[in-house]
Amino acid sequence: MDDPGKVARRRFLDDRRAAVGARGLMRYPDEDDGERREITAFARLWDVLDAPVVIRHPHVDLRLELPAILGPRLAYLIAIGDYELTDLELIEAHVRAGDRVMELGGGAGVTAALAAKVSGAPVVIAEADARLFPMIRANVEGNGGVVQFEHGVVVAGGGHGEGTIDFYLDEDPWISSTSPGAGGRDDAPVRRRVSAPVLGLDELLARHTPTVLMIDIEGGERELLRAPMAQPPRLVLVEIHTPHFGERAGAETIQALIDQGYRLIDQRGWTYAFTR
Repeated sequence: MDDPGKVARRRFLDDRRAAVGARGLMRYPDEDDGERREITAFARLWDVLDAPVVIRHPHVDLRLELPAILGPRLAYLIAIGDYELTDLELIEAHVRAGDRVMELGGGAGVTAALAAKVSGAPVVIAEADARLFPMIRANVEGNGGVVQFEHGVVVAGGGHGEGTIDFYLDEDPWISSTSPGAGGRDDAPVRRRVSAPVLGLDELLARHTPTVLMIDIEGGERELLRAPMAQPPRLVLVEIHTPHFGERAGAETIQALIDQGYRLIDQRGWTYAFTR
């Protein structure tokens, strides 16, 4: 007889997966009172961690390390399969064996780990926050993959591959950005300013010749994709952060890729798959 606790947990995970798919383009994850109590329990654990928590992802075949830098809320979302779920589904559906994958915005390394596993090839990560590199490396290499890092802020076009740009590190790394205000608000408390290298997208494409480009840069995709790519990859998987800048700007981002010869072949949550 199945363990009732395990059956209830699987039902919860499956219901949450369906909810992520139905979330649409204008909502971020939210939690009910019960989940907020669980996150509070995670927070008590986080206060005494001296090593990463290791889990199995509930929906894809990944072993993941959850270090203290994640914070309890994001660790909880990863543990229940909410974090980047639509990206993971699109990777499984559209990345091929032998693809060369480059990801802009490394996050927790979850999508990079799956992309490396599915493609069987090294993954390149362009990320401005070097604090995330050890976690990303651990999650990619812990699943048998290889990762290479490009440190810096990626900008559109070519000729921008020299110099630095101000980048603002937040205690919560998921809202670090080129804006001094937390959460992208200029009137919010100032965060720690560092100088990050500037990386031109065309230079990155020429150097690594990816066949797949994954983009998750928290709203920066709007400006990045306005300029045509000199060496466009076969497949682009992009999170279009409609809650950041509205539906019209989201539509303009989609149109910019269509103008470059791409066609939309899949969309889950606010992650879109385009191919040429």
